[in-house]
Amino acid sequence: MAHHDAGGAGAIHSIGNDARSLAQFIRSGWFKPVHVQSTVSQEMRTLLMSREFFVNKLHDHENEIRGLLRPFGLKADRIAAGDFEARVRELVEGRPNLELCMSALLRRCTEMQTQLAELHRALLRLTANDELCRGFMIIPGVGPVTALARSRHWPSRRRSTTRGASGARVMSELTLARHRDNTSLERPA
Repeated sequence: MAHHDAGGAGAIHSIGNDARSLAQFIRSGWFKPVHVQSTVSQEMRTLLMSREFFVNKLHDHENEIRGLLRPFGLKADRIAAGDFEARVRELVEGRPNLELCMSALLRRCTEMQTQLAELHRALLRLTANDELCRGFMIIPGVGPVTALARSRHWPSRRRSTTRGASGARVMSELTLARHRDNTSLERPA
């Protein structure tokens, strides 16, 4: 039995040989066409993921502040988003070390809220200018975030829609997905 050395014994690589190999793959059925998302769709996904990142990190940051205050018997229970900073400053008033630490953490929260608001405004501009998103937002319980997330996956009018969902099924998915776990990425400004 002959052994091939790894130094290049075997097929000679050239453009012609590569083309023949690709043609053989297609003829043999080892090839499956796939849809590549457009740049616009990838940009929408990046916007949604960036916004979700800030929503989650802001929530984590506020919970960390609550956890740091708890050993001192200070509780910043569920408070409206705009009142959180005032409540924390009220709790640590008169405690210089806690004031210093909480002030630094609250500044970071404010920065994250500013960035989140900027991303949310961009999302609102995008959905306001998109006919499909505006159509989705007519459905009760579907806001701009859900509309943009679903419109990314909506079959293009140029592509075949044989695998597309019926309108009734899509409407039920949109409304049920939002209320399934009673949580939302929507955050009051």
